[in-house]
Amino acid sequence: MPQYQNTPAGFIILRKRILSKSVPLIIGASLFGLAIFYFTENSQPIDPIFGVIYISFIAIIMIYAIRKSIKRQKELYDSYVLKIADGFLSRQQIGLPVIIMLFSDIIQITEDKNGDLLIKSTKDRIAISALIENYNDVKGTLQTIIPITQLQIKNPIQKYPLAYMVLVLAVFAAVYISNNKIIVGICGIATIIIMVLSLYQIQTSKLIDTKIKRTSWFFLLVIFSIAAIIYNKVFGG
Repeated sequence: MPQYQNTPAGFIILRKRILSKSVPLIIGASLFGLAIFYFTENSQPIDPIFGVIYISFIAIIMIYAIRKSIKRQKELYDSYVLKIADGFLSRQQIGLPVIIMLFSDIIQITEDKNGDLLIKSTKDRIAISALIENYNDVKGTLQTIIPITQLQIKNPIQKYPLAYMVLVLAVFAAVYISNNKIIVGICGIATIIIMVLSLYQIQTSKLIDTKIKRTSWFFLLVIFSIAAIIYNKVFGG
């Protein structure tokens, strides 16, 4: 039974991808927090010392979180095992349930712009990184099962992630900045719906490990805090 794992050298590429997304996130989160503070304080000038302390604090937290995330990603990356046998394939990975997929159940195999593959069956999904060993052999074998097609992103949220993120941040900021009851109510409910849906997707996904799923319950604290702010601004007089 052929067995494939991710190449050790490939994690360097994956790490660069993570950092390329995380560093702008640190900067954006810091500026976003300062903007909310500025407007909630009726546009009063921000004390430079406070600004430096605030940005440093946020940066330290984010850097710590990114370091932990990279460490966890390496554990997941190194533990990935794909097995291809006669009539079925399986995926094993730390923190995730073992998936066994019959060839006859496969309905689609797509390839994204990075070369990563996603196999969909009637009930499961198996993701295969382009950084896996003997990638061409794996891809060739899968091609004999069902033709591999290029991933077509139809979901506007997935197609325009940056625009979606800006919209979410704007709605989130409106809850804290605005004193208009209608705006706070609408934006607050929209924010809660987005967070509940995100939590649901994380908890039900078979591609996300149990550790991340446990951490995602932190969303509930944010949801309750937003609900409290909505109640206070809308019904608090």
